[in-house]
This record gives sequence, C-alpha cells and structure tokens, in this order.
Amino acid sequence: MTHKMLAAEKVCNRAGFRYTPNSAPVLDGMSLTVPEGSMTALIGASGSGKSTVARLIARFYDVGEGRIEIGGVDLRDMSEETLAAQVSQIFQDTYLVSGTIGENIRMGRGDATEAELAEVIAQAGIDEILARLPEGLETEVGEGGVRLSGGERQRITIARALLKAAPILLVDEATAALDAENQAVIAQTLHHMRGKCTMVVIAHQLSTVQMADQIAVLEGGKIVECGTPADLATHSGPYARFLAQRQEASGWRITPVG
Repeated sequence: MTHKMLAAEKVCNRAGFRYTPNSAPVLDGMSLTVPEGSMTALIGASGSGKSTVARLIARFYDVGEGRIEIGGVDLRDMSEETLAAQVSQIFQDTYLVSGTIGENIRMGRGDATEAELAEVIAQAGIDEILARLPEGLETEVGEGGVRLSGGERQRITIARALLKAAPILLVDEATAALDAENQAVIAQTLHHMRGKCTMVVIAHQLSTVQMADQIAVLEGGKIVECGTPADLATHSGPYARFLAQRQEASGWRITPVG
C-alpha cells in the first residue's frame, strides 16, 4: 500500500526521543509540518536534533513519545517494504554492499533502463570516476565500499537516490563536506529534485538554506522558529542571527528574496 503525503503533512507529531532511557531528550515534544512536494531545511547547532529528525523519518529509530507519520500513518504501522519505497536517503553513513558500482546504484531501482542508469551516473558525477577505473561499472567496491574513497561512496549514494526517485528524499548536507566537488553535486541534486519530491535537508550551506521553501530552526530538540527564508530573515530571531554569523564568516551579504 502506498501512503501518499498529504498536502500539509505533519511528519513529526509531538515527537519525543532519547537515545537511552536515562539520557536527556534529543527531541522534546517536537511537531513539524512538511508540505507535499516542498523542500524543508533543518538548521541549528550541533546536538539540536537535526540529524535525529531525519533518521526518525527513515525509521532508524522509533520515537519514545508522539508519532512520526507519512500520509497520516504512524511509521510503526507500516511494513519495512512500504516505508523503504517511500523514502530515499543521502547520509554519510549510507552503506554500500559488496558488489560492483553498477549493482550498488541499481539498488535504487532494479528495473531501471540503461538510459536511466546513464542519466543518474552523469548527474552524480560518477562518469568522471568510471573514466579512471579500467572495469568501469563492474568495479568491485568491497564490503561497505572500502575500495572507494569517501567522496566516491557519496556519489554512488546520490546516484542510487536519484534512480530510486522516492516520494521523500532525506539529505544530510554534511555528506558533501569532504570536498567542493561533492558539495556541487549535492547542490545540483537538490536543484534537480526540487518540486519533484518532498525533501527534508539538514542544511549547512547558505545557498541550500536560501533554496528551501521553509526553514525549521531547532534548539534543544524543539523547533523555535519556522517559516520561509524571506520571512525569517526580516525577524530578529535565530535565523536572522544565523544569517548574520554566516555573512560575517564568509564576508559576503545575502539579500532576502521574495
């Protein structure tokens, strides 16, 4: 059964989460509404709960209180197969299986045509990698992708997500931190997928934050501010302070767009 996201889907419904029963809450009664087909950027300091939100949506964990929902259905009431069909992830810790580069990409969608495979390979910049590998797509990656660099593993993860084209895409932009080329590929992926699926992005780059339809600012496991980039930039809140810090650090000025 397919659970289509509603027009304004409450993904996190009073969600609470602790990594251990006696630890401090990572999420504390957090609610987040994500419009279908939109891009939501999650920003906040380290430990604010951004990565936890994305991993709860992927159901790496279950909430201790409240609900995580897709299409109004609690993820705990979905089969693993149903959820897997709904969600793609581009995370730093995404695992590659022992096999070839081509086999790992095709895990996104086994019935993809050669033309579709070639398209995502180009979009993810893997054609540059294949050009220097004698066996090309038949190159063995090793268990977990140990025969590839971190950047190469990331490119394969991106291509897999593009090929799968799931209704929901979760992205941790920190995965692109290894080099500028990977950051450019992530940016191109977000541009390509924007409007084609519902995206939740753990954002670190100013350009990504400005691209989002809505921004959710997390502090202490709660959303303290949520709105469009243009609206939040005019308020004297956490996002405005975030902008000021990034502008000062980068030495350039951002003009809010309508």
